[in-house]
Amino acid sequence: MQSTVVLADYGGPEKLSDVQPFLKRIFSDRRIIDLPTIFRLPLAFLISRLRSSKSREIYGKINGSPVNQTVSEMCRVLNEKQGFLHFEPGFRYAAPFFHETVKKAAENGRVLVLPTFPHYSFSSYGSLEDAVADLKNVRLAKPYYNNDTFSKLLSAKIRKILDEPGPGPAAILLTAHSIPKSTVLKGDPYIGQVKTQAAGIGAQFPDVPVRLSFQSPLGPVKWVGPFLEESVRVLVENGIRRLVIVPLSFTVDNSETLFELDLFLREFAGKIGIEQVDRVSCFNDDVPFLDFLLEFADNQFRELESDENRL
Repeated sequence: MQSTVVLADYGGPEKLSDVQPFLKRIFSDRRIIDLPTIFRLPLAFLISRLRSSKSREIYGKINGSPVNQTVSEMCRVLNEKQGFLHFEPGFRYAAPFFHETVKKAAENGRVLVLPTFPHYSFSSYGSLEDAVADLKNVRLAKPYYNNDTFSKLLSAKIRKILDEPGPGPAAILLTAHSIPKSTVLKGDPYIGQVKTQAAGIGAQFPDVPVRLSFQSPLGPVKWVGPFLEESVRVLVENGIRRLVIVPLSFTVDNSETLFELDLFLREFAGKIGIEQVDRVSCFNDDVPFLDFLLEFADNQFRELESDENRL
């Protein structure tokens, strides 16, 4: 019986012509817009039409989303490293589509869904759960934001950047994708998990100011802050001249890191007094991160076997 790990991500539009269909799939997801289908689908079509021009401009500046190629390459390397687990990419809103990949794999054996995002939220893990609710032999991996090995890998990347020369004083700006406040009130644990992770990182760097910020709010609803611009202004007022930016929500580069952080935030920070902006790179296909994913997936399968043996 084959054991398959589906490395799951939202995916992204590789070409500008992919942008509107990609947006339509996102906003058709009930975990993104919590309305009855009869209202949600027409609204998804409308929003995708209205946002497609701006989104195409963003993706044009970063030459399309690298997510699909990066995750596919991660799976290729992981499969070459060993033979006891088979890795497949699966994307919620782009091809190869997550549900189809998992369904096919489940016909041949056990499947572990391993998201590239380390925290649980209704719109990430929850959406994946919905997509496989009707399938047998499928298990979702636990969130790994607080895994010791993962935390050490991230801290090592931060420390490497801090050790590089630059103007002082410096601060660490942690950033995570925001979610609506209404979602938190419904019990979404994501913000709590992000704050726990941020506190752990702060404890690793007691001599450096560490500030948690949120990014990518969308639409008229109230989102969890503080947001990036506000946080950078506060740091500048406190005399900070160098920013070390650490994305927490993503292990794979996407438009939120390549455009929002590398282009928009870098330009904004420079205009208000920041002299140097260094962004801690996402893990992508870094070998130590792939080794972690392999070990983590293997341990999740072992836990599944242990649970089955107790039944």
